[in-house]
Amino acid sequence: IQGNIIQQGPASQNPVIIAFGEEGGVHANSVLNVTGNTILNDLQSPSAAAVWNAAGSPASVSGNSIYGLAANQVIRGAATAPGNAILAAEPALATTSPWASAAIPNVPSSTASVPTAVSVSPASSSITSAPITATTLAINLSEDAYQGDAQFIVTVDGQALGQAQPVVALSALGQTQSIVFSGNFTAGVHDLAVSFINDAWGGTAATDRNLYINSVGADGTQLGGSTGILFSNGDFHIPFTVPATTSV
Repeated sequence: IQGNIIQQGPASQNPVIIAFGEEGGVHANSVLNVTGNTILNDLQSPSAAAVWNAAGSPASVSGNSIYGLAANQVIRGAATAPGNAILAAEPALATTSPWASAAIPNVPSSTASVPTAVSVSPASSSITSAPITATTLAINLSEDAYQGDAQFIVTVDGQALGQAQPVVALSALGQTQSIVFSGNFTAGVHDLAVSFINDAWGGTAATDRNLYINSVGADGTQLGGSTGILFSNGDFHIPFTVPATTSV
């Protein structure tokens, strides 16, 4: 279970949001991983819980943002639970599907964020006969800060779009920082990568630095599969297509 928004309403009759193995060990060797979700609980009950693992094998519950539950209500049963964040305020629900071809929704921006525009050369020189099209890429990011802000680099087809820069929008507060890049790219499919370059871990969920990719858009259209979390240094890849419609 990854990358979802899961909400329990105030009139729920079942206080457990996610249950695993409740009917017994139906399928052998089954495991549960719950990561990178936003779990919202509006049920005022001491029995409320995010995850109940009734199976024999430990579940993995990591990197989730959780509202309306205390730390001891995140899991019941055997589980490892690193990097979960308890939210102090319930974030507003975004109703736009990340998989639909829709315009990027207006989202709250960090007050400290300043969009940065970087002009780059064509991403590929191996197909210079193809039309060159101007494209605007908007990347919405947030972070878990620990001993400094998360830093990232954006590349297209392996070519860096500008220098490394920090994220200052805090995921736990529902903030999003928008960074805009403008470039001229050949028509066709390109590989956009967001690279997390300065991971830090102090041994607890409160002392962990992470990078959240909230959405990515190309020319005002949100790209499918553009939501993810980097818990350690690495790359998050999002393909995008440049149509051969407007030549410059």
